[in-house]
Amino acid sequence: MEIVGGKKEILEKLMSIFKKTIPIQINELKISLNNKYLDQVMRKAHRIKSTSLNIRADALTNLALRIEKAARESNINEVMRLAKGLDKECHRIIEYIEEKIIFM
Repeated sequence: MEIVGGKKEILEKLMSIFKKTIPIQINELKISLNNKYLDQVMRKAHRIKSTSLNIRADALTNLALRIEKAARESNINEVMRLAKGLDKECHRIIEYIEEKIIFM
C-alpha cells in the first residue's frame, strides 16, 4: 500500500482501473502487431508500460519496455516473441490484485 500512502480506497480504485484497462491495452497492441504496424505497437507498448508502472507491476513494465524497444528497432520477431508473455503476466497481476489487494 506504500504507492498510495496507505489509503485503501485509493488503492482499490487504482487496481480496479488497472484491471479494466490493461486487457484492452494488450488487445490493442496485439491487433497492431497482427497488422504489422510497428509504430502503433511501439506506442501501445509505451502505454502499457506507463499503466503498469503506475501500480509498480515491474515484470509487466519491463516486458512492455522490451516490446517498445524491439518495435522501435523494427525487430518484429522479437516483438512477437515478447508479446506472447503479455497475457500470462497480465493474468498473474490481476490474480494477485484479486487475492491480495482488493480484499485487504
